[in-house]
Amino acid sequence: MPRRTSTLLGVLLLSVPLLAQADDPEPTDEDALQDDILEVITLPLAAEAAREAGVAEAEVQHALEAAHDAGLSAGEATEIVVQEAETAKKSGARKGFDRYVMAKLLAGERGKAIAAGVAKRKADGTLTDEEIEKAKAKYAELKAKHKKRRAKLKEKRKKLIEKGKKLALLGEDDFVARKKELKERHDELVAAHRKRKAELKDQRAETKAELKEEREDLKDARKDLKAAHGDMKAAETEEEKKAAKDDMKAAKKAHKEAKKDFKDAAKDKKKADMKAKADKKGKKPGKKAKDDAKADMKAKGKKGGPR
Repeated sequence: MPRRTSTLLGVLLLSVPLLAQADDPEPTDEDALQDDILEVITLPLAAEAAREAGVAEAEVQHALEAAHDAGLSAGEATEIVVQEAETAKKSGARKGFDRYVMAKLLAGERGKAIAAGVAKRKADGTLTDEEIEKAKAKYAELKAKHKKRRAKLKEKRKKLIEKGKKLALLGEDDFVARKKELKERHDELVAAHRKRKAELKDQRAETKAELKEEREDLKDARKDLKAAHGDMKAAETEEEKKAAKDDMKAAKKAHKEAKKDFKDAAKDKKKADMKAKADKKGKKPGKKAKDDAKADMKAKGKKGGPR
């Protein structure tokens, strides 16, 4: 990754607790009455559009998880993903979408500000597992704040509804437009999803088989190395020692290569597993949000939930 970006992320990872210590303003009545259920439903559609535009699936998932952990609403996350999808369609997909979102979140920026800079961002490397874990530790503080704020919003919203106040649906126009597009492209999207799912399944099976094969090769290389050690000890004449030494050298080289191949195969399997997990996990938030919203509607006779 570029050194400048790496340094920026390092600074942000260290400084984010200062951001987390700032007090959030008390939610207003307007905040409490904003119902983002349509934006929640739209988010998976926006994510699918980004994938279709060529944005890496893992990057979309990392960015959405980071946005959620940092306390962004579904509407804000949708704005960011939509902007990335539109930019990718016009200029081609660029690496580092997740890295860009993380850096901006850790700098204290939110939805509109992050989305505004998406088109101008430069290509960068995808986040590493280590960077994701470090950021998650920092996001925990922001997530706790977000949870506390949502509880306040929920309580205020409940009281306002009891007083006869009505909710204001957010993202209705965008939802209607995407619903129409989804209906028109239903068969196409279902086929694409099934194809992607099958490809991911094949990738996992292939990498699993390769890992098994490399594991066996590594076992054989270890046996050969052990045998070479034995021959080395048993060698008596100079000729036998020379031959044993050559065998030992070859066995060590073969063992080193087998070990590297095994590690590479393990990495490939892990990547395939992560892709499959991201694809599966990426659809759960939308479904869960809809299920939660239905339960809320049934309990209260109202739509949606607080931002």
